[in-house]
Amino acid sequence: MRATEKGVTVSRPTTDARYDAILDLNGILKRVQIKYAGTETTNSTGSIVIRLQKKTKTKNAKVKNYTLHEIDAVLAYLPSVDEVVWLEPEFFHNKSCVCIRIVPAKNGQEKNILNLSEVIW
Repeated sequence: MRATEKGVTVSRPTTDARYDAILDLNGILKRVQIKYAGTETTNSTGSIVIRLQKKTKTKNAKVKNYTLHEIDAVLAYLPSVDEVVWLEPEFFHNKSCVCIRIVPAKNGQEKNILNLSEVIW
């Protein structure tokens, strides 16, 4: 995990939790959900989608979005660019996915776009 390369202490929950790890960032504890984003979007080149939903572990499994009350951040590994991104609640709270641009949009769009350079951890 890249966190240990950065000298961050990583703890894992011992029971079921909505987060995958707790990171100790200089004495501040953050509950993080860890994702792997290995595919590009199907309708856009130059961007990667990070899925932000998880099925509940109940008999009638439901899909549930992550909220800022459950986790503090999402860490996602993007193998196509070999980078880890850190997503704050404004990017993941109650959303099913987030799209990150890894190259500029062909149409020149700049508004309402999350560029990779803004969230590299």
